[in-house]
Amino acid sequence: MSRILLAKRIPILSILLMSGLISATALASRQSGTGKPWASSLVSEKPTARVIVDEHLGGHSGKLKTVIANTSSPLAGIEVKGSCESLRWLGLQGQEIEEVYCDDGPLLAPSRAGAWALYETAGPPRIELLSRDRMAGGSIEGRLAPVNVAPKVLALRPRAEKADGLLEGYRIGTYPRRPARYGPQYEPPEGFIEVSEDTLNLPLSRSFSLGEFLTKDQHEVWPKFLALDMRLIDKLELVIEELREMGHDATSLFVMSGYRTPHYNGDGSGGRSRLSRHIYGDAADVWLDETGDGRMDDLNGDGRSSIEDARVLAAAASRVQDRYPDLVGGIGVYGPRGARGPFVHIDLRGRRARW
Repeated sequence: MSRILLAKRIPILSILLMSGLISATALASRQSGTGKPWASSLVSEKPTARVIVDEHLGGHSGKLKTVIANTSSPLAGIEVKGSCESLRWLGLQGQEIEEVYCDDGPLLAPSRAGAWALYETAGPPRIELLSRDRMAGGSIEGRLAPVNVAPKVLALRPRAEKADGLLEGYRIGTYPRRPARYGPQYEPPEGFIEVSEDTLNLPLSRSFSLGEFLTKDQHEVWPKFLALDMRLIDKLELVIEELREMGHDATSLFVMSGYRTPHYNGDGSGGRSRLSRHIYGDAADVWLDETGDGRMDDLNGDGRSSIEDARVLAAAASRVQDRYPDLVGGIGVYGPRGARGPFVHIDLRGRRARW
């Protein structure tokens, strides 16, 4: 196994600028989240390592741009052919270079939590990024099509590091014990995604960024933490596609509520379930707002925003579930209440539920 370890932290900006790998403008764009996700400026025509990216990492929608993994675990769907001695992990928080492990096979996630991108240190020749050809049965020996992007990796902070309901001062709370009649999807998350001010706008997919799914509290506390299932992001992207197929203008969905910490979700009073799928990271309350007025768009054509529009959005989510059974879950329709307009709850509880 090839192992590269830098003994001390080195300012990333200095290394990248001196090596000519990236310009100051491009680096600032990456760190602010305004640049292209999975940017391709680190790719060369003469690779020293072949990084094989499996197509399934894009999800059913093909729109996913981020991989979530436990620290130091094999990254399913990403392999390295050849030496990885020149590869490094770039911390998107802008703080350090991380070691890279590979052995002419699976690439291992960084050993420290955070958001990371893969790059080479010594300038050209650089990384060749390839995508498996699905028609070749997923075989690396099949026809390989070059791609110019690679997924960002979110390495989780283990749940075991949480103490007294806190993780680095961010209050998560205590997860309820899984009832005997419930499945393993009601076990607490294995770990949490660390979100800094630098990674708040990190793209998860074509339409969604990391910060959209944070719990709506503790505004002054950094870093923040969340649990998230990338299948939820895939499902939401597919709902957007389905809405377009139904003839609606749809580029994204407004996320009213994504992850909720158990502390924020509460004990089940006030209309919230104590076992809400929101606390497990695979639920979102959303509406379509292409007009930008902060309310559900008029999807049924009656000239107003009402629960009937939420039912149209729910129908799109139901069609997605019918097409992709592995994304089955709950779909709930809610009408307007006070200043808040109608919305739809979508989750991945593993069985069909409608309300």
